[in-house]
Amino acid sequence: MAQSSENEVSTENLIIPENALVIKPKNAQPKGFMLFFMWAFLGICIVTLPFGGIFLIWAPILALFVRPRKYKARMPKSIVFYEDRLQTYTWDNKESWSVPWEGINKVYLISHHWAFPKSIGLRLRRHDRWQASLEKSRQRRGGFWDKLHAFNTSKASVMLSRMIVKNEAVLANEHFDRPAKEFAELIFSYQHMYMLKKFNMEASPMQKARYEQLTGMTVS
Repeated sequence: MAQSSENEVSTENLIIPENALVIKPKNAQPKGFMLFFMWAFLGICIVTLPFGGIFLIWAPILALFVRPRKYKARMPKSIVFYEDRLQTYTWDNKESWSVPWEGINKVYLISHHWAFPKSIGLRLRRHDRWQASLEKSRQRRGGFWDKLHAFNTSKASVMLSRMIVKNEAVLANEHFDRPAKEFAELIFSYQHMYMLKKFNMEASPMQKARYEQLTGMTVS
């Protein structure tokens, strides 16, 4: 796997092992077709301000300026690839759900339309540790919100999600630092190298080269 080190580095007041891979949410800024679409939409809204554009102009402003700045200020990292698990983060460096590498069964690309960025769905072998991490990370608000969270993490909800969309856990595109397809390959490569190390097996030169290309880490 990645070349290990006893040293640890501090990332935004959180101690993370030096050999962990930290992902920053660079995709929060629209790219490609979506960037073109949002600027074109903003232009149309400005031209049509007197005719109703004022009621729609909030959407491109939110996508182009507000959300990217919020992500940059309040989410310095979105995902960390630890040696034993994939850990997600939310606002202000708070841990969200996590899943061990051996708990991931399949990785799916999710998109409702070719023009929209793809997200990633994870189909899990077991749900207990994932559900436990969700429960640990949730903010208790009381009343309706606690009931909604309880349903979303219930066994029935998990099985329903698996039947309808083939996965339980979802990684949003804006949390990535690269295209979704390449990020899915990164997950698969990291998981594969972990399993090889766990069973004391040697990776092929091609697997090592691709892993190092995706992660920027060397294989010991």
